Amino acid sequence: MEVMETAYIGPKKSVSLIRFADRSVLIGSGENNITVLAELSQDETARIIEQDNAEPNTTAFRSLFNEARKKI
Repeated sequence: MEVMETAYIGPKKSVSLIRFADRSVLIGSGENNITVLAELSQDETARIIEQDNAEPNTTAFRSLFNEARKKI
């Protein structure tokens, strides 16, 4: 399991992309809870990892977030 990226969106609130095996899950976490926002498929995860290796971190996370947002 690997936390690929975390973006803080407020005090004690964040959005994180977590990868395990060949899948990724976007979660939102607050002071007292964790919520699954989207799950990315194996293909989506592979594509994002490729982009992450080729692009600066900010751009890669933006791409990841946009992919996950389409699923919400």
